Amino acid sequence: MKNILRSIWKTLFDMKESIALGIAVAVFGIYSFGILGAVLYEACSPLITPFYAKMSDWSKGDSDAWGAMIEAGMRWGICFPVAGYIDIWLRRFNVKIALRLLCGLLVLWVGGALVWHYTILY
Repeated sequence: MKNILRSIWKTLFDMKESIALGIAVAVFGIYSFGILGAVLYEACSPLITPFYAKMSDWSKGDSDAWGAMIEAGMRWGICFPVAGYIDIWLRRFNVKIALRLLCGLLVLWVGGALVWHYTILY
Protein backbone atom coordinates (compact mmCIF):
# COMPACT_ATOMS: atom_id res chain seq x y z
CA MET A 1 0.00 0.00 0.00
CA LYS A 2 2.83 2.35 0.87
CA ASN A 3 4.51 1.75 -2.50
CA ILE A 4 1.26 2.48 -4.35
CA LEU A 5 0.83 5.78 -2.53
CA ARG A 6 4.47 6.66 -3.18
CA SER A 7 4.00 5.88 -6.89
CA ILE A 8 0.86 8.03 -7.08
CA TRP A 9 2.60 10.90 -5.29
CA LYS A 10 5.62 10.68 -7.63
CA THR A 11 3.37 10.70 -10.70
CA LEU A 12 1.42 13.72 -9.42
CA PHE A 13 4.68 15.49 -8.62
CA ASP A 14 5.97 14.80 -12.13
CA MET A 15 2.71 16.20 -13.53
CA LYS A 16 2.81 19.42 -11.49
CA GLU A 17 3.29 21.62 -14.55
CA SER A 18 0.38 19.97 -16.38
CA ILE A 19 -1.87 20.29 -13.35
CA ALA A 20 -0.94 23.94 -12.87
CA LEU A 21 -1.50 24.64 -16.56
CA GLY A 22 -4.88 22.91 -16.42
CA ILE A 23 -5.93 25.08 -13.48
CA ALA A 24 -4.66 28.20 -15.27
CA VAL A 25 -6.63 27.30 -18.41
CA ALA A 26 -9.78 26.71 -16.36
CA VAL A 27 -9.40 30.11 -14.70
CA PHE A 28 -8.67 31.73 -18.08
CA GLY A 29 -11.83 30.06 -19.40
CA ILE A 30 -13.81 32.13 -16.91
CA TYR A 31 -11.95 35.41 -17.34
CA SER A 32 -11.84 35.26 -21.12
CA PHE A 33 -15.65 35.57 -21.18
CA GLY A 34 -15.99 32.74 -23.69
CA ILE A 35 -13.20 33.68 -26.10
CA LEU A 36 -11.20 30.57 -25.14
CA GLY A 37 -14.25 28.38 -25.74
CA ALA A 38 -14.93 30.00 -29.11
CA VAL A 39 -11.32 29.55 -30.24
CA LEU A 40 -11.43 25.96 -29.01
CA TYR A 41 -14.64 25.35 -30.98
CA GLU A 42 -13.06 26.71 -34.15
CA ALA A 43 -9.87 24.68 -33.62
CA CYS A 44 -11.87 21.48 -33.10
CA SER A 45 -14.48 22.24 -35.75
CA PRO A 46 -13.32 19.47 -38.12
CA LEU A 47 -14.30 16.99 -35.41
CA ILE A 48 -17.43 18.81 -34.19
CA THR A 49 -19.25 20.28 -37.20
CA PRO A 50 -20.11 16.93 -38.83
CA PHE A 51 -22.30 16.25 -35.80
CA TYR A 52 -23.45 19.72 -34.73
CA ALA A 53 -24.22 23.04 -36.37
CA LYS A 54 -21.60 25.73 -36.84
CA MET A 55 -21.42 28.23 -34.02
CA SER A 56 -22.73 30.97 -36.32
CA ASP A 57 -25.94 28.94 -36.77
CA TRP A 58 -26.65 28.82 -33.05
CA SER A 59 -29.35 30.91 -31.43
CA LYS A 60 -29.23 34.60 -32.24
CA GLY A 61 -29.29 35.51 -28.57
CA ASP A 62 -26.09 35.56 -26.55
CA SER A 63 -27.51 33.64 -23.60
CA ASP A 64 -27.31 30.17 -25.20
CA ALA A 65 -23.92 30.26 -26.86
CA TRP A 66 -22.08 32.48 -24.40
CA GLY A 67 -22.60 30.20 -21.40
CA ALA A 68 -21.55 27.17 -23.41
CA MET A 69 -18.37 28.92 -24.59
CA ILE A 70 -17.38 29.82 -21.02
CA GLU A 71 -18.16 26.30 -19.81
CA ALA A 72 -16.17 24.61 -22.58
CA GLY A 73 -13.17 26.87 -21.98
CA MET A 74 -13.18 25.93 -18.31
CA ARG A 75 -13.63 22.20 -18.92
CA TRP A 76 -10.77 22.07 -21.38
CA GLY A 77 -8.39 22.46 -18.44
CA ILE A 78 -9.07 18.81 -17.56
CA CYS A 79 -7.26 17.71 -20.72
CA PHE A 80 -3.90 19.15 -19.67
CA PRO A 81 -3.22 16.71 -16.78
CA VAL A 82 -4.31 13.86 -19.07
CA ALA A 83 -1.80 15.00 -21.69
CA GLY A 84 0.83 15.30 -18.95
CA TYR A 85 0.19 11.76 -17.76
CA ILE A 86 0.48 10.41 -21.32
CA ASP A 87 3.75 12.33 -21.70
CA ILE A 88 5.12 10.71 -18.53
CA TRP A 89 3.97 7.30 -19.73
CA LEU A 90 5.65 7.75 -23.12
CA ARG A 91 8.82 9.04 -21.44
CA ARG A 92 9.14 5.69 -19.65
CA PHE A 93 9.50 4.01 -23.04
CA ASN A 94 12.13 6.55 -24.24
CA VAL A 95 9.87 7.98 -26.93
CA LYS A 96 11.41 10.97 -28.70
CA ILE A 97 10.22 14.41 -27.66
CA ALA A 98 8.74 15.25 -31.09
CA LEU A 99 6.40 12.27 -30.92
CA ARG A 100 5.51 13.05 -27.29
CA LEU A 101 4.62 16.63 -28.24
CA LEU A 102 2.54 15.39 -31.16
CA CYS A 103 0.68 12.99 -28.86
CA GLY A 104 0.13 15.79 -26.33
CA LEU A 105 -1.30 18.09 -28.99
CA LEU A 106 -3.51 15.29 -30.27
CA VAL A 107 -4.82 14.64 -26.75
CA LEU A 108 -5.58 18.35 -26.30
CA TRP A 109 -7.29 18.59 -29.70
CA VAL A 110 -9.44 15.47 -29.30
CA GLY A 111 -10.05 16.44 -25.68
CA GLY A 112 -11.31 19.83 -26.81
CA ALA A 113 -13.72 18.16 -29.21
CA LEU A 114 -14.95 15.83 -26.45
CA VAL A 115 -15.37 18.77 -24.08
CA TRP A 116 -17.51 20.56 -26.69
CA HIS A 117 -19.46 17.37 -27.36
CA TYR A 118 -20.25 17.06 -23.65
CA THR A 119 -21.05 20.77 -23.34
CA ILE A 120 -23.48 20.70 -26.25
CA LEU A 121 -25.25 17.54 -25.07
CA TYR A 122 -25.54 18.49 -21.42
